[in-house]
Amino acid sequence: MTRLIIYPERFFDVQLIFARKVAEVTKQSFADAVLHHTAIYRILGLDWSANPAHLTWQEYLQALQQDVKAGAKGTYQFYFARSGSIPHMSDQQHWGCFAYDYLQKQRKVKLHFSNQDFTEYGALSHQRMNVRQAELQAMFKSIRQEHPEAETVIGSSWLYNIQAYTRLFPGEYGQSARAADRVDYLGRGLWGQFLNHEWQANEQTVGVFLQCVEAATTMQQCDQSFPYQLMLPEAPITVFYTLYDI
Repeated sequence: MTRLIIYPERFFDVQLIFARKVAEVTKQSFADAVLHHTAIYRILGLDWSANPAHLTWQEYLQALQQDVKAGAKGTYQFYFARSGSIPHMSDQQHWGCFAYDYLQKQRKVKLHFSNQDFTEYGALSHQRMNVRQAELQAMFKSIRQEHPEAETVIGSSWLYNIQAYTRLFPGEYGQSARAADRVDYLGRGLWGQFLNHEWQANEQTVGVFLQCVEAATTMQQCDQSFPYQLMLPEAPITVFYTLYDI
């Protein structure tokens, strides 16, 4: 069973506050800061090109005019109107909370996580740990059948900072995680730290972030405002087969 993820307005508000600060310290336009320093382009279902001429983006810029000074009402309304047609993880093959992309040329499996847990417990809670590991076991069984030549598993998420997530994987994988050399604003692997397990704003991390953003006077300080960095783990796929008894 899956659910359609609808991001709250506050999630967009946080990103637009950051974009305003970026525009201020870098002297670029607010629209350019939103394009290159938030995940809104991807959240609207667009590709990784961040093409400012894309028709949907041009339509969105009209809605963004409502948000130039404050708030995220225009952005949220534009997103909500499109939400039913935006691709979600539940639309692709997935195993509970997990899915993957296979990078054929590199023979790498890239892991993805999305909260698809309907229970009263958080998806990464101790009570749901066995369920998550069963999902991973099933997914890696499929990977071994579909891509027997796969050699490596990689990831890209703020979640690799927390033990509740890394305990699901082989120790070698979690311990390999390193901070990304360049901040990836376009992907949701960084911005997800501002949501809780109910897909509402995590005001604890939001509060810390916005305090730092308000005080920032340089782009480096903006980059450092995030409570959790984007982490990049990598390990041989064989350690996953061993852990999940495949």
